Amino acid sequence: MDQKKSKEDAELHRHLIRDFVITHLYVVLWIVLSSLVILINKYVLSYAGFPYPVALTLTHMGFCSILAFFLVKVLRVTDPIDMGVSLYFTNVVPIAGLFSGKWS
Repeated sequence: MDQKKSKEDAELHRHLIRDFVITHLYVVLWIVLSSLVILINKYVLSYAGFPYPVALTLTHMGFCSILAFFLVKVLRVTDPIDMGVSLYFTNVVPIAGLFSGKWS
């Protein structure tokens, strides 16, 4: 009996370590890609002579939305989230309001 529990504990430990490593790799990937987007935007706005930062941001967000739709609805990489109106207004709208505020 103890040997079976020990095997289960070892399997759980391996699973937790794997999830921990995968999560941290995603965070590192997000930081790298975010930094890359910032550098590309800096290049486009400063050196390429594109004078419309809002249009650049809208293009970026549109591309992200299309990619997310394609990954969730077409390729089914993950399950879609069922979000009701009350959950949307209590969790998404406050964050969007904070991000849209002027921070200077």
